[in-house]
Amino acid sequence: MGGATGEVEGNGLRAGDCGVFPTTVDPAPSPGRAALFGALAVSFALVEWQATVRGGPRPSMMPLFHPFTAFAVASVFCHYMLSARISASRKIVINLAPAAFAIFFLSVCGLGDPIIMADAALVALGLLGMFGYARDAWLAGASEARRAPLRRLRDALTIPLACALSPFFLWTTLTLNPVYDPTVRAFDQKLGWHVVSLAIASYRALRPLSVFATTCYVTLPVAMSVLVLKQRASDMTTRVLVATILAGVAGFVLYSVCPVVGPQHVLGTPSPEQIPDVGPGDLLPMFTAAGAARNGMPSLHTAWALLIGLNVRALGWKLRSALLVFAAMNVWAAMGLREHWFLDIVVAVPFAAAVQIAIVRASTPSSWLRWVECAACVALTACWLAAVRQGSALSALSVAASRVAVLFTIIVPLVFVLSVRRVQSRARA
Repeated sequence: MGGATGEVEGNGLRAGDCGVFPTTVDPAPSPGRAALFGALAVSFALVEWQATVRGGPRPSMMPLFHPFTAFAVASVFCHYMLSARISASRKIVINLAPAAFAIFFLSVCGLGDPIIMADAALVALGLLGMFGYARDAWLAGASEARRAPLRRLRDALTIPLACALSPFFLWTTLTLNPVYDPTVRAFDQKLGWHVVSLAIASYRALRPLSVFATTCYVTLPVAMSVLVLKQRASDMTTRVLVATILAGVAGFVLYSVCPVVGPQHVLGTPSPEQIPDVGPGDLLPMFTAAGAARNGMPSLHTAWALLIGLNVRALGWKLRSALLVFAAMNVWAAMGLREHWFLDIVVAVPFAAAVQIAIVRASTPSSWLRWVECAACVALTACWLAAVRQGSALSALSVAASRVAVLFTIIVPLVFVLSVRRVQSRARA
């Protein structure tokens, strides 16, 4: 990207790399990543204080009670194993890793709460990664040499810090009313494609594959950490990391704009194979009791999956293929687990495209075109949210117009971001 091709760059990958190997070149200093980490650290302290005062989920406790956060902490271990030099510290970390799995074994034997013990095992892995970076810094000797492993540790902790904050912000949405699931459900029904019903049915029918998809769904922070780490250029590492965090921040803001709880909480458990049709009297927004997070629209898992798919070009083909499959599994799981309606997935496309165009380096024939495309994606996202809140705008659309609107919303943003990648390829040639 830019002028950084054809050499060993920020994270140490060369153009010919095609596997998942430890990075051996020290990371370049990045004021952007340092500022992002500092902002998250301050936010962590503020949210910890607010959660204590208001009785909400405390970020410091979430790794043991929130699997998504626990996997985010475990991503530090993966970050260390894929980025650290072959050193005495790395060998020690490998030798200590079985102890973390012993914690999980204790939970299987019924010696503790399975969820908490499994989360504890993941946290133990993350702590091993932190130990490895800290010991490498201690053994480095010279102050300048110590900065490289400390910078790596800072980068490895950025995504876990952000994930630890998410339960508190989800908690703040629990009392938002009304929610707009009836409108979204009616629109999905009007399309006639039965995407969510097909996803739920296939999730039940393809049991081994759906277990893998669920695993991908909860381990998303690990994939995002690997994606950021394995970018070839230090500048791209910063941009992809910022895009990942910004997508989360913007998504949580939009949850308050258009609260949606998803099929699981609307249909109940177990849910029917075929989602029942919505009657004329069921189109109004509904009021629901606290307990279900209003984190439906847009689907952040889908947005992050798209960011993975859009930023794997710099990776070797094996890791690139694995992450593309991982991203596809996340989209399937979002509906198969009854977390999202199809329209949640649709709206995530222009949302993710706007973040990609605005944050990740975009070489376009003219700079103004980049921002026009970004503005168009923002406008598409805003229009859908406004239409869902208003309700009658969606109900007034014919079936054909609804299908055209959905296809337009998916195709046009993807054309924008994929054309950017083609321009980048020509610039490197």
